[in-house]
Amino acid sequence: MEDEKKRSPRSIGLMSLGLFLIGIGPMLLSMTAGWIANSQKCVLHEGFEGPCQLFGVEIGGALYTLFTLGWLSLMTIWLVPISIVMAVVAAIGWWRERA
Repeated sequence: MEDEKKRSPRSIGLMSLGLFLIGIGPMLLSMTAGWIANSQKCVLHEGFEGPCQLFGVEIGGALYTLFTLGWLSLMTIWLVPISIVMAVVAAIGWWRERA
């Protein structure tokens, strides 16, 4: 059993961070699209892409795509509690290494 490779708390922590970002990423992108559309007084909804100008560039299609990515969070949000558990495991491992 001595040959088994143990994961370091740092690698577990980094995997936890990666899972957290994958889990929350689609929701953050959708919220960012809503924030940009709101700041530019653009109409943003799931039905179709609306016109929206930012610095003279049409970004309505990109905002629509980012906004509808929010639906992907229904499939990835379950990674967030797993990442929290992994972060706790990494913190306990780090604490045991230091003691």
